[in-house]
Amino acid sequence: MQTGRPHQSPEEAEAYARQAYRWLLADPRGRYVARELLRVSGLSETGPRTGEAAVFANGARMVGNFLNERMQLHDPEGWLRFEGEYVQERHELARQEAEQKAEQRKALEQEFLQKGAKRGSL
Repeated sequence: MQTGRPHQSPEEAEAYARQAYRWLLADPRGRYVARELLRVSGLSETGPRTGEAAVFANGARMVGNFLNERMQLHDPEGWLRFEGEYVQERHELARQEAEQKAEQRKALEQEFLQKGAKRGSL
């Protein structure tokens, strides 16, 4: 597989990049890989880091920024679908977490009521 394309004109290189990013964002597996790369890049993370950890985090974020910017540049429509899927995934995760917390709260309430009923019968 050829990674560099020195024989291409700038226009050919641009067209090749556009095709590559469209291919990446057109397939669910490509979007999965892109999402994983963005996740491990720490692009959406915030928080203080110092020393080598900060240098590593900055380098990882640069890679994430590069990928995100390239996807936006070469396939804006695909990137919008990609981001829309991410928002839907986050909403679904939030909904599932809320349901789990509600179930836990209900179980704790029932446990509390049962303990209160036992105390009242003594």
